[in-house]
Amino acid sequence: MKELLKKTGNKLITFLILLYPLLSSIGRFIPLADTILTLLIIMTLLCEQLPKKRKILKYCLIAFLFWISYSMFPVTTEHSDHVKMLIIFLGAFDAMDSHLYKKAFVVIRRYRKTLLIQLSLILFCNIAFVFLDAGYSEQYTKLWSVSAYRGIYVDPHQCAYHICALLIIMLWISKIQYRRYYFILVAGFEYCAAITGARVPTVTAFAIGAVFAIDFVIRLKRERFDNKGNFMIAVMMSSLILVLVAIILIMNTTFGSKMLESIGKQNFDNGRGSLRTADILLFQKSDWMHKTFGNGTDGVINYHGNMKWGQPIWSHNDFMQVLCGMGIIMFLIYCLEWIKCLVYSFRMSITSGLIVILMIAVAFFNGLYIHSRLTILLPLLFIYMNYRNVDISNELDTSEEEKQVDSICQS
Repeated sequence: MKELLKKTGNKLITFLILLYPLLSSIGRFIPLADTILTLLIIMTLLCEQLPKKRKILKYCLIAFLFWISYSMFPVTTEHSDHVKMLIIFLGAFDAMDSHLYKKAFVVIRRYRKTLLIQLSLILFCNIAFVFLDAGYSEQYTKLWSVSAYRGIYVDPHQCAYHICALLIIMLWISKIQYRRYYFILVAGFEYCAAITGARVPTVTAFAIGAVFAIDFVIRLKRERFDNKGNFMIAVMMSSLILVLVAIILIMNTTFGSKMLESIGKQNFDNGRGSLRTADILLFQKSDWMHKTFGNGTDGVINYHGNMKWGQPIWSHNDFMQVLCGMGIIMFLIYCLEWIKCLVYSFRMSITSGLIVILMIAVAFFNGLYIHSRLTILLPLLFIYMNYRNVDISNELDTSEEEKQVDSICQS
């Protein structure tokens, strides 16, 4: 049984990584693709976790907590979606130190050209949508009072978070074999993220882009300079250019407009601090049963509908949403996953740990687990940070696994 699950998991992770850019980018036009991708992700993670007895017990407890929190407010409008996203989040983090993501690396290395073709087509379509009305969200444009770009995705936040996921794939492709034109692809994706107006995911995209620039632009230039002084001059000139580019982006993009508006109004979290305050009050006034098992995902969302937004919205804060919606037990499980990930990452490298801290901040200020297209690839980002300064061909001997990947795709 274990061997069957392993073989099935190998096939699923191969097709998941190979088709990921395409399936994650056409959901707005072909909803079935989004459903297929979600099922593919969940099935892949289940094949990885089912052979482990302790994990089975853990997920049985989690399933029980999901059911109890639903019974506290028996409406499935949003609860089922949040359950799926949390399962993906927890499963991805549990699989971070398993062979699953090593297999993902093998697929990226073996089929990087196919992935690059998909990434190039996606970027081309997103750039084309910059000039089309369909590339902008009316709802968010009215809400933010700025042009809210969404590209080929459903909304600006989804666009920016999906771009972050695609940039993680670009990091690994570049690590395997860097080409100069990759910089154009990354710059194009960064521009698309900058004009969405979704500040937190855009900052995340910029952070991943900064890692790319340091690893594949600055370091490569350093190798060309024999004299350290000349290299420092080149770095200073590059820094000045980057500052000018940053000023241009701030003055001419939706991201910059919203940042300047936030500074002027001293409202950096777009009013979400009031949501956090309301969630704390909701938890405090709940009885022990609701504190333990939550008020239900939809119960928290409907509770927000009575606030100034005038419409039901989720907390935009993973910690508050889980605490109020699913109770303190589920909240502790969620926090424990971050703590495990943080310890694991700092053991790998300091920079990997800093990236995890950034993601925790994203989860707190904007919400992360609901964006499962990014969370499924986060372990790849954390692992990448550990291999930034090493030759991965020596660290990851994958010749046998590449043969397995080839046989899967041929069959």
